[in-house]
Order: sequence, then structure tokens, then C-alpha cells
Amino acid sequence: MSQEQKFDTGHLEDLVARRAKIGTLLLELWKVSTHHQSTLWHLLLGVGFSLWRAAFLIARDRPRPTMDEDAKDFLGLLLRDNAINYPQDRQTRAWTGGYYLNNANLRLVIVKDLIPLSANESAVFDKILRSVENQKQISDHTPDLQTGWEDAYAAADIALGKLRETLGS
Repeated sequence: MSQEQKFDTGHLEDLVARRAKIGTLLLELWKVSTHHQSTLWHLLLGVGFSLWRAAFLIARDRPRPTMDEDAKDFLGLLLRDNAINYPQDRQTRAWTGGYYLNNANLRLVIVKDLIPLSANESAVFDKILRSVENQKQISDHTPDLQTGWEDAYAAADIALGKLRETLGS
């Protein structure tokens, strides 16, 4: 198998771009932490960590049977080893990628109620709300993680901007 077949260049480019974006957001959270550590800051840290981990786990192809199998494998690994680290997350990424993205989204739903938003900013958060609602209402829903990651990142970036505004920085 050639290197090109072993590593999808497009996927690697997407991964590096996501890693750079979330790294910048996490660095900004670090800078804010020297002045302020509110509930909003803690929620955004959870969002940032979840998006950081999800950035590495997003699979382009995530059919429901693969997601179901990875979920079962994840549970088996957790029960057998009593530990989950990145290698286990990666091995079961059809499920864990969605888990980390959902964790970020659920935190962003709370964040939305803590900050004042313009109509355009609210529309970004509405995408997050729709994603959460779709999972409650649509049987066997498997959201597109790439789009979901970008939407969650955009909402987190808005919220971080609002946090910086409250600090006058």
C-alpha cells in the first residue's frame, strides 16, 4: 500500500486546519484565564477540549453500522481496560468523534443562554440547537461531523469574543 493510499491527503489537510483553529482558540482561553475564570470560561474550556479531541477523530465516512460497532467496541475497551486514551478513541472514532462533538454542542447550548447575541450570532448557535434537536427527534440520526465541527467552532469563537468583551480586552 502506498503512502498516498495509507494516508488520505485531503483528510490530513482538514485535520491540520482544524488542529490549528482549535489550538488558537485554546490559546486565547489560556490568555483569558489569567484574568477571569467564570462559568462561561469553564464551559468554553470544555467545548475547546472536546473540539480539540474531535478534530482528530472526524471520519469522512461514518455509516450507522460502523458507528454502532465502534460504540460497542468502545464499551468493551472501557470495561476490559478501565481506561480510555487517544489510541482507543481513534480506534473507535466513528463513535467517539460524535461523542466529543456532542459534548461540545451540549455545552454550547448552555453558553447560548449566558451571553447576549446579535441576530447573526444567534443564527450560528441555532445550528447547534438544531443538531441537538435532530438527535432527539430523528431515529438513527448520524450528523455530518465535519460540518458539525465547523459550526461548533464558530459558536465557540463567538462566545470567546463575548467573554473577552466582558474583560475589556
